Amino acid sequence: MKLVSKAFVESLSNGMGLVVLELDDCTRWSMIDRPFHNVNGAPVHVYRDGRKFYVGFNGESERFAVDEM
Repeated sequence: MKLVSKAFVESLSNGMGLVVLELDDCTRWSMIDRPFHNVNGAPVHVYRDGRKFYVGFNGESERFAVDEM
């Protein structure tokens, strides 16, 4: 997995049946699984593995699959 971006979470909201993750680097990502803890303002790393993208919050090892919007 390759690190693509480091940013901070601007907001995490539900919209149109999707969980939408907005970052301070002006990118938006749709998520299938919502993190169990509050991630607003948290540092986030965006990773790429082939054509798939993942995000990890607060330097934790758990990663969530995302799609760029």
